[in-house]
Amino acid sequence: MRTEKCDLLIVGSGAAGLAAAAASRGLDTLVVEQAATVGGTSSYSGGCMWIPGNCVSRDQGVEDSVELGRLHLDALHGPPRDDQPESSAARRDALLHAGPEMVSFLRTLGFKWSKEKSSFPDFHPDLPGACASGGRTLDPAVVDVSPRLLGPWTSYVACSSNTLPVARFEDFRPLTRPLSSLGAFLTVCWMVLKLTLLKMMRSPVSMGNSLVAQLLSICWKNGNVRIYRKTELISLVTDNGVVVGGILQQGDTQIKVQASGVLLATAGFARNQAMRDSFLPKPTSSNWSLSNPCGDTGTALRVCKPVGAATASLDKVWGISTMEDPVTGSLTTCCFEMARPHAIVVNQDGNRFVCESEPFVDIVDSMLQGGKATWPAWLIVDWNYRKRYTLGSLQPRASSSRLITGDSISALALKIGLSAEKLEATISRWNAMCQTGEDQDFGRGKDAYHRYIGDPDKKPNPNMGPLSAPPFSAIEIYPGDAGNRGGLLTDEHARVIKTDGSVIQGLYAAGNASATVMTGGSPGAGGTLGPAMTFAYIAANHVKQSKGQ
Repeated sequence: MRTEKCDLLIVGSGAAGLAAAAASRGLDTLVVEQAATVGGTSSYSGGCMWIPGNCVSRDQGVEDSVELGRLHLDALHGPPRDDQPESSAARRDALLHAGPEMVSFLRTLGFKWSKEKSSFPDFHPDLPGACASGGRTLDPAVVDVSPRLLGPWTSYVACSSNTLPVARFEDFRPLTRPLSSLGAFLTVCWMVLKLTLLKMMRSPVSMGNSLVAQLLSICWKNGNVRIYRKTELISLVTDNGVVVGGILQQGDTQIKVQASGVLLATAGFARNQAMRDSFLPKPTSSNWSLSNPCGDTGTALRVCKPVGAATASLDKVWGISTMEDPVTGSLTTCCFEMARPHAIVVNQDGNRFVCESEPFVDIVDSMLQGGKATWPAWLIVDWNYRKRYTLGSLQPRASSSRLITGDSISALALKIGLSAEKLEATISRWNAMCQTGEDQDFGRGKDAYHRYIGDPDKKPNPNMGPLSAPPFSAIEIYPGDAGNRGGLLTDEHARVIKTDGSVIQGLYAAGNASATVMTGGSPGAGGTLGPAMTFAYIAANHVKQSKGQ
């Protein structure tokens, strides 16, 4: 076993781990990643961050503040409670103050954000302190992954050469309704033209890949960060209850690393079926998760059990409904698809059970609370839907053998194992409500977020349209996720807490390795990455302070 020393050992190279590394100037920092490339689940994500009161949004004309952010968090999650220490007043304050500070810090180091203000509303726009017209979500700019940006680390980023699906997450909103109107079609054509011009770069990346590449670039240029890939954390090293390093496995070699601080940014346990079965509501499957298939195996929980670390919210996930893509068969999201007119979601009894236009985290929470009564669930659409909107990568009017189709509601019900009588009754009631544009059962289209992800060309309600034009199609949807909301319990400095309430000195956690401060669900697009990166930034600065820097 060889031995090494560093000031800060960071386990995991997603957005949280790289944000901490970027903030660690002045420290000798070692980042270890079990995969061959860096980025983890962050690379697969929209790459956006929800940060109230930040300088980028302010420069874009957004009227926001830390005080409004606090008002909104308290309205969404309720007042801080003793039985929810992961969302204490101190942790909320730390997020609200350090978040804008981190954004300013990254900008001074050359991080580039999208120049356009985000139009994504907060997920609960009617609550106090919300930004109902958008602006709190930050999107990374499109960048070119080249040696100029990353030097010898260019190959560390997992991206296909000269590919750029969309510039930012909210672009999926128009791209998924290309034939809903002439205006929508022209908008998509203009977007495709702009993306074609961007492809003149050597290797342009956006969203999560841009976020990871830019953070990695800062780490490279700072010159104080080393990265070990294909390297796993086996165990923590302690001395009289203080974490002083870790044992790493790199191929056939074990490495004992002595460190002043260890930050666990390893993600959660979304890919560990045994842990899912132990902690999450049923049904649950790692096959429904959009998290990194090469990680998310519960490393943080495993290595922290011997040191008596406390946990919280282990039964919660960052939910996002998923389905098998009708073209490729691979897992994909269906949050925009569910919210569009001429579509409803039903359970095994043929009944609607949720508002299809709610924020995706809330929809999955509802699916999991219903247990087996809500699964399997089916997205039902008609030809009015199919000729206007996409289903995954299936374009309007295109066919797919993976779609289950029937010439009538009863024929479709028979094919998917539902009662024809119940499904016909559900759709009949839905169609009647569509005539008035009011969803009397679940309030679909009631607020700015609902309407934003609907079809603005559909009147009077952008989320409602009858299912009346055959053929009718169905595709199964799952209570998927982008990782866990629960994990190690940490304080306002991102230090891991023991089961007796004391601090484990030298040990920090951030991202999905830790229990989120967002106990009431996500406040907006980027509600996962914003806090993850902020608390990682806090952890790095706390280590620097402990060393007198």
